[in-house]
Amino acid sequence: MKEHPLSNDGDPVEVAFATFLSQMRKKENEKKVKERTEKEIVLQKSKVLVPIRKLLKRFEDLGIIVKNAQSFEKELVVLNREPVLFRVYEDPSSPLWSPGYSVFLDHPAVVEIAVPNDHQKSEHGVVVIKCSSDHPDSFLLCGPFRRIDEACNALANFLAKNTDQVSRQWKE
Repeated sequence: MKEHPLSNDGDPVEVAFATFLSQMRKKENEKKVKERTEKEIVLQKSKVLVPIRKLLKRFEDLGIIVKNAQSFEKELVVLNREPVLFRVYEDPSSPLWSPGYSVFLDHPAVVEIAVPNDHQKSEHGVVVIKCSSDHPDSFLLCGPFRRIDEACNALANFLAKNTDQVSRQWKE
């Protein structure tokens, strides 16, 4: 049997310890490569979402008041069905679309806007818009969206249909 290069005259403790250290270095390197790859993926996905962020920011700047997502629930007792100010936020993507961050809306429906992973794009398109609440207009958000402009138009149509009021003046 070939002696381990770090061994001390075949001392089994030294051989085992050297093996452990070698495996830990390998594990650390693999972890660093995985982290670097994930950071690159997150950055690329973030770039894809730029037009959607810009569009949704313009709606926020207009101060649109949208239907409350709870108004579409079938439960009899709902605390608040009043229209609400349109807001978006970003959080880590659902497990299916991770790694990355998604854009979320809670009203007029609970929606996640995510970028699928490369192996999912043939099925889901360049952007996925998933409505997880029961909303009669959710069909407007169904993809797949093969181009970012298709996703932007779907969001604009959905929000136009569900906006009760525009709070601020806008310019054409």
